[in-house]
Amino acid sequence: MNEFTAKKLAEIEAFLQISGVIIEKAGNPLVENNPEVVESLDALSQQTIAPSVSAEVKEIFDTKVEKTHAKLSNMMEIYIGDEWDNPVEVLEWSSFFSGAAAAHAALASELSDETREQLDTVRSDFEALLQKVIAGLRAVGISRRG
Repeated sequence: MNEFTAKKLAEIEAFLQISGVIIEKAGNPLVENNPEVVESLDALSQQTIAPSVSAEVKEIFDTKVEKTHAKLSNMMEIYIGDEWDNPVEVLEWSSFFSGAAAAHAALASELSDETREQLDTVRSDFEALLQKVIAGLRAVGISRRG
């Protein structure tokens, strides 16, 4: 496994980790209004790429996971700010997040035969999350028509 592949896998690992952070920070408003989104985020947060990373690039992988996790956390905080109790803001952020995660997984799945099947599943799971987020946003739009 080369350095580029290790870094791309690390980015996916960070997206998986952030899935759980979204649930923690959004709490009850997200759970009450969009349980299917929470279910998908939770399932994603239980997945990991780390065991697939070879020993010779493990340090590169770990460092990149930390950096990407920090970057995603910062972007999330900038976007949502103090509106974690607002399901619309959380869903809008989740649309950016899940789309970017699916795109990263699509690239990464082509880099390594050993992880292709797992990454195709991760990509598919993030795409399914995006569809649930869109459905949640559409429901909000319908409920708020004037």
